[in-house]
Amino acid sequence: MRQRGTDRTFVRRRCAGLAIVVALVMLSVLPVRAQDFRAADGIESFSSLEGELLAVVPIEVDGQWLIVPVEARGRSYRFILDTGATTGAITRSLARQLGLQAVAEAKLSGASGQARVPVVTTKMLRLGDVRAGNWEKYVLDDEVLADGDDHRFDGIVGSDLLKYYDVLIDAPGRALRLYKRGTTDEDSGPVVGPDDAVSFERVRRGIIRFEVMVNGSAVDAVLDSGSPALLLNPIAAEATGVTVTEEPVSEQSRGIGSKKVATYGAQIASIRIGRTSLEVLDGEVADLPIFGLLGLDDRPAMLLGSPFLLRCPLLISWSARELRFCRRAIGSEDAASESPIR
Repeated sequence: MRQRGTDRTFVRRRCAGLAIVVALVMLSVLPVRAQDFRAADGIESFSSLEGELLAVVPIEVDGQWLIVPVEARGRSYRFILDTGATTGAITRSLARQLGLQAVAEAKLSGASGQARVPVVTTKMLRLGDVRAGNWEKYVLDDEVLADGDDHRFDGIVGSDLLKYYDVLIDAPGRALRLYKRGTTDEDSGPVVGPDDAVSFERVRRGIIRFEVMVNGSAVDAVLDSGSPALLLNPIAAEATGVTVTEEPVSEQSRGIGSKKVATYGAQIASIRIGRTSLEVLDGEVADLPIFGLLGLDDRPAMLLGSPFLLRCPLLISWSARELRFCRRAIGSEDAASESPIR
């Protein structure tokens, strides 16, 4: 890995684990009244998005984490919104508080290796007005859902729930919208437009993989809203020529698994997806075991985490297997790549 000196200060962070195990899910939904969105500066509003809206859920931004409220027995809990987790999870503390007993054990593969964890059935959990039904959850140690900077969370909302909807993650507008799958209209939908939709493939039961351009070079990206960093593997760092710190900013395990991984800070000049381009982004470089589990350890790859989503709303169309990202509300079709979204 090519390492270059830099004067920038990089924040030490930990990624939430990527759970690469699927669980059977039963759910029902209740419609709720649509709410207006507050568009971020320089980004077109998504108010024209058509479709059968089923739920609107507020997003809390805590540091680099995207947090959504999950209710159980009249109380609200803070869950990480994690498109990189095939199945949701709760902490041991929450499992004890709700009086849940393990019904099985699962072997999980995550960012730092593998671990065996209990499985509980959580019939009472609700994400806004979406009821999770007989929803199986993995039980994680409390420290797995803590980042060392006094950010502690109660669980993870994963793709086992999200994949049943067309999902609009509007982190700049602080809201998550869930639409009936297949009902979002391509012609009047998000500002990227139908011709600019980015195709994705599902790997490992719900993990979203697609191609991005990092500093002008192609990289396989995994959509991971549960990662508080834009994280490249060493091959991607070398291929894209990103500026990397000479010394690690962290040497610890990250999420699920106990393997300690050296993480380097990185400065990324640009990331382009379709006609959406963001410039001057802080990132990280680490050789995480998760890349091997996803079959990406022999090519340039990255986790596209929350720092990108915090600057750019995203629609996930599961039925069409397409992503639509924001672009600046300006006239030129190419202007989105000429100036960053601030």
